[in-house]
Amino acid sequence: MSSPSLWSRFRAARLGRVLLVYAGASWAVLEATDFFIDKFGLPNWFLPAVLDLLLVGIVVLVATALVQSRPARAAGSESDSDDGDVGVLFTWRNAIVGGALAFGLLGMGTAGWLLSGRDDDSAELDPKSVAVLPFANMSAEEENEYFSDGITDDIITHLSKIADLKVISRTSVMRYKDTEKSIREIGEELGVATILEGGVRRSGDRVRINAQLIDATRDEHLWAEIYDRDLTDVFAIQSDVAQQIANALHATLTPTERAHIERRPTENLEAYDLYLRGNAYLRRWAMSTDAATEAERLYRMALELDPDLAVAWAKISRAHSGLYWSYVDRNPERLTMAREAFERAFQIEPGLAEAHVAAGFYYYYGSRDYQRALEEFEAAIAVQPNNVDAVEGTAWVYRRLGEWDRAVENLKKAAELDPGDDERLQTACETLYYQRRYEEAERYCVHSLAVNPNQAHASRVRGWIYASWTGDVSRTWALVEEALTAAPGEALAGADDLQPWWLVRVIASDADRLADRLSVASFADDTVAYQLAIAQLSLDGGDGAAVRAAYESAAAILEGLIAEQPGDARYHSELGVAYAGLGREVEAIREGKRAVELLPVSRDALWGRAFADNLAWIYVTLGRHDDALEQLEFVLSLPAGPVTPSWLRVDPAWDPLRDLPRFQRLTESDR
Repeated sequence: MSSPSLWSRFRAARLGRVLLVYAGASWAVLEATDFFIDKFGLPNWFLPAVLDLLLVGIVVLVATALVQSRPARAAGSESDSDDGDVGVLFTWRNAIVGGALAFGLLGMGTAGWLLSGRDDDSAELDPKSVAVLPFANMSAEEENEYFSDGITDDIITHLSKIADLKVISRTSVMRYKDTEKSIREIGEELGVATILEGGVRRSGDRVRINAQLIDATRDEHLWAEIYDRDLTDVFAIQSDVAQQIANALHATLTPTERAHIERRPTENLEAYDLYLRGNAYLRRWAMSTDAATEAERLYRMALELDPDLAVAWAKISRAHSGLYWSYVDRNPERLTMAREAFERAFQIEPGLAEAHVAAGFYYYYGSRDYQRALEEFEAAIAVQPNNVDAVEGTAWVYRRLGEWDRAVENLKKAAELDPGDDERLQTACETLYYQRRYEEAERYCVHSLAVNPNQAHASRVRGWIYASWTGDVSRTWALVEEALTAAPGEALAGADDLQPWWLVRVIASDADRLADRLSVASFADDTVAYQLAIAQLSLDGGDGAAVRAAYESAAAILEGLIAEQPGDARYHSELGVAYAGLGREVEAIREGKRAVELLPVSRDALWGRAFADNLAWIYVTLGRHDDALEQLEFVLSLPAGPVTPSWLRVDPAWDPLRDLPRFQRLTESDR
């Protein structure tokens, strides 16, 4: 009797019907898989593992169906033994049990992954995270670079308004302009699951924008589109790109968020063009008067064409507040203009995120109204959850309020949103240092240096870390040398409340070598800080005339500054230090106390503590040992700051107290 054909066996097994049922079941499994990936952020290998099991299942299904559809063989036939073995193996019972066991093992492995904190490759990788790489300028005119950068910025801004997404900030993505790195490498460095890239071609009144969303872990396209439209449609294109990305990543887009994304900032494209040009200057101003002035000029030109361009008013406010805070221009008129600008933005568009950020910095920089600043930053985050300036702004406020843990929490979030910005990493490093969380602080400093090796700040703060942490002055000196080599023009500049002359004093054991490296430029042209540092060096070298000349120079500068700005606590504190060095006891104590009265720790936990530190130094310099010890006890009782028992052991300023039991107890408290 001849064997039935393979086709006959397929028909006998009713394989078509079986495969149809299996396809339906597989679809249900994949839908469930997609749900659980979104719900629990399952690892990248989970979906491929499910697909592999389903493919293996097809093979097992076909083999089982064919084996079970064979006609029975006569007993004693030659193939009876072999067929029996195959028949025992490929049974429906074994297929079902095997499938259940395979999926059960996959479930157990995934559960173990979740409970163990996830694997290293996918830890903290949010499947709804995206980075927008700089769109390439495809236009013939190179000057249109600002336009393609502006498109990038606006798409980032739109995406930042979607709470269900994690969006990397502009600063980090701009590092990848014209990069040769792969999508996978960029995704790993930025900690995102997806990358948006594209190009912009502008020609006359037409614009062509291509965009494609790519899975960074598998380098697979998730969505792509080419827009070839009139320039007047540029805002609609940006809005559509943001919504398409949200759809592709299964992100929830609320009606309010959709309305914010679809809102057009202006109907005047020439005004929008000038606004983008102003942004290009504002981003690179580095607190430079010339760049800020040019940015403001361009914004004003845009506002002449469209007085209701609210974002331009907000950016003007940021420029004025920044120039005031950075001591480029401390004219109170700057603050007046800053306030008028953000208030105008609110009049045009109530709730504008950029206006809330501008208002936050105005209250932070201008009046030190930290509670009001916090309210503004939080209002901006409510509208634009991924606004990294607002997130970092809240951290700055929490530092001033003495809420250090909340400050660190927000700084870490800012670093996640902007992992390529060395300055944000530096701020996290500083704040962890203030909290005396030295190991974490050093990690952020090292990360900052990896992002930008040609900067001094992180090396300098690492020097502070070792002086406060272990009292390892040789390590501190080595890191200061590293800073002097990397960026001699800013190597010893102050960092918020870190007084640069303290650092010079601690490493002055190598005074001759250090003196050769110092200049006013190494203090970022801060003449007062330079003179106070020179006084510390000269004191260590025993040159009384040089010490007096340095203190007198600093005092003369500070007296002039106080005459112009009598309410600036920083100037009073530094003048107290200079007067103490000159032996002018009454004036020194008056100025030191005036500083802590103007800005006590209760009002500003960051700078207020620095002025309290300076007052202790004033007392010990004047020989007021009991007052100095009382002030040091207060400083060490605070939850944050650079003065620690280790610091006291290595800082020569406290040598007059070394033999006093009260001081010895302070220096031994961390042993």
